[in-house]
Amino acid sequence: MNLFIEGRFDCFRPVTYLDRSDMTVIRPLLYTPEREVSHFVRASGIVPVPKNCPADGITRREDAKRALNELERNDRGVKQRIFNAYFNAKRGEAE
Repeated sequence: MNLFIEGRFDCFRPVTYLDRSDMTVIRPLLYTPEREVSHFVRASGIVPVPKNCPADGITRREDAKRALNELERNDRGVKQRIFNAYFNAKRGEAE
């Protein structure tokens, strides 16, 4: 999202402190591909909570997701390479 929308090469970390709300958000499945989570939910018989957001599916996040999926269809592995590039760049900053 940040890369496509804001031109920044950044993303949420698995544990992120949000200073405006004085809250720490933990994303335990951040590195798990959505298809694996969906498969687990179906295989486990988990019933997802209905979505109540009127903007669900019509957001810039969905646009970015569609764009990445299109890139992946045309160039298999591109999503993983982008992911790897982010972490390689972050490691380079600390050195």
